[in-house]
Amino acid sequence: MMKRSPGQQVFLGVGSPWLSAITAMSSGTEGLSCFNVRGAPRPGDLLLTVLDTQPPVVLCINRIDVVDHDGWPGSDVTTGERCLLRELPEVSAIEAESGCALDLATQAPLGAEDADHVLAALAPYTEFRFDRTVRHPSREVATARAVLGSFPGCAGCHRKVDHATISLDAILLPESGTGNWDDPRTWYPALLCGPCTIRFRSSGRSDFAEYVFAEQHPGCPRCGARRTRGVVIGFPDFQFFRHPWLAFPGCCEEGPDHSWSCSDCDHTWSREL
Repeated sequence: MMKRSPGQQVFLGVGSPWLSAITAMSSGTEGLSCFNVRGAPRPGDLLLTVLDTQPPVVLCINRIDVVDHDGWPGSDVTTGERCLLRELPEVSAIEAESGCALDLATQAPLGAEDADHVLAALAPYTEFRFDRTVRHPSREVATARAVLGSFPGCAGCHRKVDHATISLDAILLPESGTGNWDDPRTWYPALLCGPCTIRFRSSGRSDFAEYVFAEQHPGCPRCGARRTRGVVIGFPDFQFFRHPWLAFPGCCEEGPDHSWSCSDCDHTWSREL
């Protein structure tokens, strides 16, 4: 977690359009051409990048390396160290937790005391966080979280996706604003590559989790349910815990080697069966 040093200012940068901004940032692009940065930041200052979703969310905390004012009201900045906030906390939530306002209209730099409060409110989001009940305040925020959680691959085939060509049509969004990931029937937001998008659309399924269960995973040989989860041994990246079609028994599995697990009757079996 980045901390503010004495004399170090914290600026706001608003990314617009948000899809281009999140793609550039997550792909490792150093320049922040998609982010509007106002004021007169200096190398070493911190920059909070915000996406212009509705409602707006905080993307990451950046340390500014290079500044080019170029005679314009805004600044072109290049960042070095950055701390990505994968949960994309809402600006309103950070304001409530810190007791400070983030003025996205004027993008005025934060005062020293406010900056410290805001950074403290963001600190938990830089650590391992996993709330199994995730609420999306809007379809735009759900989309942004799906894109950020998808790097570097497609949720269907796991091949690398060229994020510069992402289309909103390839991002599957929930119709409702909540999802309980303990329920394998829950809809899962996902980003698909072009071929997987075509296969999903032609399947006639309404959500991606149903598509995986019905089209990609076998039925249970004991009860016949189409709720089979692939068994993954080990401790995966936290984002994969949200995949309702995967089961994680732990780092070590006792007994026979099982590839599949039924969500309905808990039967497990090997891929060869």
